[in-house]
Amino acid sequence: MGQDNSGAGAAQADFSADLTLAALLQRWPDCAPVFWQQGMQCPGCPFSRFHSLKDACGQYGLDEGEFRTALARASKQPVA
Repeated sequence: MGQDNSGAGAAQADFSADLTLAALLQRWPDCAPVFWQQGMQCPGCPFSRFHSLKDACGQYGLDEGEFRTALARASKQPVA
């Protein structure tokens, strides 16, 4: 069964340190364009199963806080 994220009481987007990029993109597929806009090839990359958001931001030299905010906007969820 799918998760209903509409209306009051919707779960916050939890882009936690231990969440892999593959899991993030599976849960919030609308976030893929955020990666592509930064020139990141994470969606579809075989290493996305192992890398975290922190890993990716570090590798691409991105501010993790700003990137999390962009992901939250794309997922239409407040950041936890």
